[in-house]
Amino acid sequence: MSRATFVGLVAAILLISSLIFVALDVLVPNNAAIAVCGIATAIGGFVLVIIAAFIVIAEGQIVQRQIDDELRDVTDLAKGAGGGV
Repeated sequence: MSRATFVGLVAAILLISSLIFVALDVLVPNNAAIAVCGIATAIGGFVLVIIAAFIVIAEGQIVQRQIDDELRDVTDLAKGAGGGV
C-alpha cells in the first residue's frame, strides 16, 4: 500500500500544481509555457491516479492470496476458503 500511497500523493501534487498553472494562465494570458505546464501536470496527475488504482488492485490480490494460504494451513478453515483438504 505504500507504493500506491506514494503514487497517489505525487498525483495529488501534480493536480494541485495544474490548478496553480491555470491561475497563472489567467493572470498572465497568452503564455504558451504556462499553458503547456498546466496541461502536462493535469494529464500526469490523472495518469498517476489510474496507476495508483492499479497498484491498489494488484496489492489487494496479493494480500488476498496470502490470507487464503494462511487459512489453508488450518484444516477447519480451509473449506471456507475454498481450498478444502
